[in-house]
Amino acid sequence: MESKGVLDAKLLEELSYKFGRSRVEKAIRTVMDRRVKLYVFKPSGRILWVIEGKERRRFILPASGYCSCEDFYFNVVAGK
Repeated sequence: MESKGVLDAKLLEELSYKFGRSRVEKAIRTVMDRRVKLYVFKPSGRILWVIEGKERRRFILPASGYCSCEDFYFNVVAGK
């Protein structure tokens, strides 16, 4: 992602190849709908991303490599 908030065509193509075009389009819509929130806690500097889904919230803790979504559970925790 460029600093202006515009996706580079090459990056978009790479993401689509890796995750599938429909997932990437859904993620872009989620961001454009302003349903992604970043929380930075002080003084620790810890980061928490919150994604407001249609049915529930998902939490991402980048420092610990954790996400509360089903995809993370089925693919990462299951060792895929």
